Amino acid sequence: MGFEAGTEGQQVIVQQTDQQATSWLKVLWLCVLVYGCISTPPGITLRPVPRPTPPDPVALSHFVNARLHELQGHRDQAITSLRAAIAIDTKSATLYGALARNLAALERYAEATLPANKSLQRNANDLQVRWIYYESLLKGLGDTTLALEQLESIARRDPEPIKALDRMLKIHDARNDSTSVLRTLDRISALPGLEEGGKLIAAQNYQIRGENSKAEQLIQNVLNRNPARGDAWVKLANLQVVRGDTLAGARSLRSALRHPTSRVNPHPVMMELVKIYGPATRMDSLLNESPPDTLFQEHLGEIYRQVARTGDPKRAAQLLERSLALYHNLTRLSPSRADLLAKQGELLLHLNRPGDARRSFIQAGKLDNRAEYHLGTAHTMLFERRYGPAIQILENIKPRMTPGTEFYDKTMLSLGNAYSAMGRNQEAREIYQASIEAVPDNTAYPYELGETYIRDANWEQAASIFRDLLPRVEKNSTALGQTLYSLARTLERNGEFDESARRFERLLSLHPNHADALNYLGYMFAEKGVRLGEAESFIKRALETDPNNGAYLDSLGWVYYQAKDYRRAQEFLQKAISQEEEALKRIDPDETGRRRAISENLAVIYDHAGDCAFAINQFGEARRRWTQALENNPNIPRTQEKLNALALEHGSGTGGEVAP
Repeated sequence: MGFEAGTEGQQVIVQQTDQQATSWLKVLWLCVLVYGCISTPPGITLRPVPRPTPPDPVALSHFVNARLHELQGHRDQAITSLRAAIAIDTKSATLYGALARNLAALERYAEATLPANKSLQRNANDLQVRWIYYESLLKGLGDTTLALEQLESIARRDPEPIKALDRMLKIHDARNDSTSVLRTLDRISALPGLEEGGKLIAAQNYQIRGENSKAEQLIQNVLNRNPARGDAWVKLANLQVVRGDTLAGARSLRSALRHPTSRVNPHPVMMELVKIYGPATRMDSLLNESPPDTLFQEHLGEIYRQVARTGDPKRAAQLLERSLALYHNLTRLSPSRADLLAKQGELLLHLNRPGDARRSFIQAGKLDNRAEYHLGTAHTMLFERRYGPAIQILENIKPRMTPGTEFYDKTMLSLGNAYSAMGRNQEAREIYQASIEAVPDNTAYPYELGETYIRDANWEQAASIFRDLLPRVEKNSTALGQTLYSLARTLERNGEFDESARRFERLLSLHPNHADALNYLGYMFAEKGVRLGEAESFIKRALETDPNNGAYLDSLGWVYYQAKDYRRAQEFLQKAISQEEEALKRIDPDETGRRRAISENLAVIYDHAGDCAFAINQFGEARRRWTQALENNPNIPRTQEKLNALALEHGSGTGGEVAP
C-alpha cells in the first residue's frame, strides 16, 4: 500500500460534501490502514505475524486533518496538524514524509530536510520522499555533495533512473567536474531502455565536451535502429564535418532529406549542402557519383538558383554557374526531359549567354511542344534586341495562352514591349488593351499602356492613365513607386510642375534612395532655377548610387550653371560628356533605339556645355558644343537660334574667345 491511496480517499471527502457521514468513515478507516501499514516494519516471516499496534487515535485525527488541509491548499494548517501528530507518534515514516512534502511545497526547503531524513531512516525505499530530500538539500542547504548522494541512491533504486542521472549531470556540469560529467554520460548512454531522444541528448552533451567519437557512436546506434530519423542524420553530419570528412557529412545530410517521414526542416539542410558543394572539387565528386543521385542533384540545382536570386548579388553568378553545372549533368543523364533543358536555358539566359540558352529552349520545344518553351526562345531574342523574330514567335504562341495564367501574362507583356521597342506603339497598345479586357485585375497592363503614350509624347493621355492606376496600386510598394515615377515625369513634361514635384516628393518619402526620382526632381528645380540647394542634395544622393551616370552628372553640372558657378559646372558637364560618348561607342550599330536615346541625351549635355562656355566668353567652345548638340539631335529646341545669334555677334569662326 502506498501514500497515493490516502490521497484518493481524501479527494472523495472534498468533492462529495453531500455524503459527509459515509465519507468520513471511509477516510478514517483508510487513514488507519495507511498510517498503520506504513508504520509497521515491512518484511515477510514464516513465524506467526503479530497483530499490528493500532495508531494512536489522537495522532490519527491530526493526520486526517492534515490531509484535508493539504487537499484544500491550506499548507500551513497541514504542517501544524502534522507536527501535532509527530509529537504523539515519533516513529511514523508517513508523518515525517507528509511534513517534508508540505514544507517543500511552500519552498521552506531548509526546514524540510530534517523530516525528510527521518522519514527515509524509517522507510529507505520511498522514492517520493527521497526526491523531496534531494531538492531540500540542494535548494535549502545548497549542499550539492549530499544532493548527489541522494540522486545516486535514487538511480540505484528507480527502474527508470534517467531523471536522477540527468540531475546528476547538471550538478557535475555546474561544478565543472568534467570527469564526473563524462562518467554520468557513460551511465546514461548504457541504460538498456534509453529512448532515441535521450541518446541524441547524450550525444549532444558528449559533443559539447569534445567527446565526438562517443557522440558519433550514439547517433549511429540511433540510425541503425531508425534510419528515417532525419535530425540524427543532421547531427551526424555536423560531427563528420567537424572531424574533416566533409563528403561523409554531405552524404548524411542527403540521407536526412531522403526519407518521406523525416520531420527535418529541409531548408537549413539544403543551405548547408550549398556551402559544402561550393568548391569545384566537391561539385565534381557529386557530378561523378555512380550511380548518380539525380533527384538530389535536381533539388540542389534549384536551391542554388533560388539563393542566387535572393542572396548576395556579387555571388549570384557563381551560384548560377553551380546550378548550371548540375542541370547540364542532368540533361546529359536524361536527354529526353524537356523541363530540364528549359531550366538550363533560363540559367544560361541569366548568365548572359542568350545563344546557348536559345539552343536549350529550342531543343526543349522539339521534345515537348509546350508554349512556354517557345516563350523562352523568344526571351533569348528579346535579350539580344532581335525584336522582329521574337514578335513572330510570340504571335504564334499567343492563341495557345490562357488569360490569367503566368505564361499568358509573360507572353503578352513581352509582345507589347517588343512592339513598343520597335516604335510600333499602336500595335503595343492593342496588345495591352486586349489584355486589360481579358485580365482586368492585372495592373501591369495599364502601366505599360501608359508607357506607350510617353514614348509617343502624348503626355496628357499618359497622365490620365497613371492617375487612374494610382489608387489600384496603393498597397503594392513596388508598383506604387513605378506608377508615381511615371506620373510625376509625365506631369512635368505636360507643364504641370507643381503637381509633378508633389508626386516626386511622395515617391521619395516612400523610396528615399530612388536614384532616378532624385535626379529628375533635382533637374526640374535646376531648370526652373529654384530650390538649388535641395536640387544639389538630391542629385548628389543619386550619384552615390551611380557615380558614373552621365545624366546625373549633367544634372549636377546644370545646378552649378544656374548657381553661376561656371567652372564647377564645366567640370561635371565634361564628365557627363565623356561617360555618354563612351556609352555610345559600346552600342551595337543595329541597336537603333538605344543609340537614338543616348544621342538625344548627349545633345542636351552638349547644349548645356555650350551655354556654360558662352557664359564665360568661351565663344569657340560654345559654338563647338552647340554644333555637336544639333548633330546628335537636329530638333533640339533653341540651339540653332543660339548658334545664329553667336555668329551675328562674334562671327562664325572658331576664334573670338574672350577670357573671363
